[in-house]
Amino acid sequence: MLSSNKFSDYIIIDSLKKPELFFRFMREEDLDIILRIERASFSAPWSKFYFIHELHVNKNAFLLIMLHQVRYEEIILGYTDLWKEKNILHMANFAIEPRYRNKGYGASFLQFCMYFGDRLSIETIKLEVRVSNDSAIRLYKKAGFQITSLLKRYYIDNNEDGYLMVAEVKNSIKLLQVLI
Repeated sequence: MLSSNKFSDYIIIDSLKKPELFFRFMREEDLDIILRIERASFSAPWSKFYFIHELHVNKNAFLLIMLHQVRYEEIILGYTDLWKEKNILHMANFAIEPRYRNKGYGASFLQFCMYFGDRLSIETIKLEVRVSNDSAIRLYKKAGFQITSLLKRYYIDNNEDGYLMVAEVKNSIKLLQVLI
């Protein structure tokens, strides 16, 4: 169950097995932390200008963050930029803070993205990933994504190939409930 209320901008999934996690829409004041995670995660990181464009101009973009509340402090664990394209949700960007990787947070965030897509009546979610990013590919495959094509010389920073991966939202929700 996905819920939100008018008194809070937090979005909570009742069935998520990690009750300490919260999700909300990204705000401009989150960008310093987001940019730090972005630079630590990608060899060709997005700029602050690009994130601001996504936040304020791209009407099809949903920028979401995953966070953990510790006492009175919110710790941002990860973020994503999702683009709605008819009945497809394109995961344009997805990153977890490096010190929180390999602890199940990526799977939890993917589960949230699937629930979010389901609430938007999305049938399919797609993403691109570097062929060398073995840990991300393993996570996406566990979540029900399949490689549908090889994108030759897709990444402009080093001409690395990428994979286009696609998952059916309903099937992935079921797989992620078992995975988490």
